[in-house]
Amino acid sequence: MSDLVERLKKTADAVDLLDSGSRYTLSMRNATKAILTEAADALSLIEAERDKLRVPEGYVLVPREPTEAMIEAGVHAGVTAAPMPWCPITYRAMLAAIHPTDNDHGDGR
Repeated sequence: MSDLVERLKKTADAVDLLDSGSRYTLSMRNATKAILTEAADALSLIEAERDKLRVPEGYVLVPREPTEAMIEAGVHAGVTAAPMPWCPITYRAMLAAIHPTDNDHGDGR
């Protein structure tokens, strides 16, 4: 749980401690507590989803298709095993090999 979620929950609990003689009516306190609790719950869900989307250690995000700069860098690095037109196909096949799916042929199609 993040610090923000924890603070929202503590603030929601603290609403009960507001002096009954203050300008807050019971309905206002209940509404405030409900809003803060909902916000904390929503934030917890968002953080859980965000954590699922993290790039694993040792991995980096790359574009689905090689950029011109990437192809050019490959050529300058001495990659001569595949002629230029085949570079994108080879690249797609390499990406497909990372997490193959049922629809993947592993050949860049």
